[in-house]
Amino acid sequence: MVATIDLPAFEALAALAALPGVTAIDFTAAWCAPCKTMKPILAALATEYLGRARVVAVDVNDEPILAERYSVRSMPTLVILRDGREVGRVVGSRPKKFVAGVLERALAGDVAIASPWNEPRTHDDENAALAMDAARRQIAESVQAYLDGDRDVARRKGCRRGT
Repeated sequence: MVATIDLPAFEALAALAALPGVTAIDFTAAWCAPCKTMKPILAALATEYLGRARVVAVDVNDEPILAERYSVRSMPTLVILRDGREVGRVVGSRPKKFVAGVLERALAGDVAIASPWNEPRTHDDENAALAMDAARRQIAESVQAYLDGDRDVARRKGCRRGT
């Protein structure tokens, strides 16, 4: 079970968070459906990572000061602290494996964590990035041809505006 904490408890936890280790703070709300989805996931992870990472929840309706302190704009937001400093943030509902990967990266010493993977993740991701770059170039060439007045070239490259 993930403990829901208030501001005084959080201040006490801040002293613990400064100790070596990882703390995951789940900013949640009672009315938030994705938060309800994350609750059993985080409870399971709290049990699995017992002794290695602390997992706590903060209800943003009850503790708006904490939400503001961490610039929380959407729920659920999972803020990952290591040694009292933020090293990662996940916004939205995610599968257990995803959150576990984020915690593993935090425990391994990574910073600027937004996903459980280091980028690029796989060969397929590299191919996807190359395809996106090629598409961007084609769009840029099409727009430039249109701006230069060569509408035939623009049409061939995919620019349909003004035709």
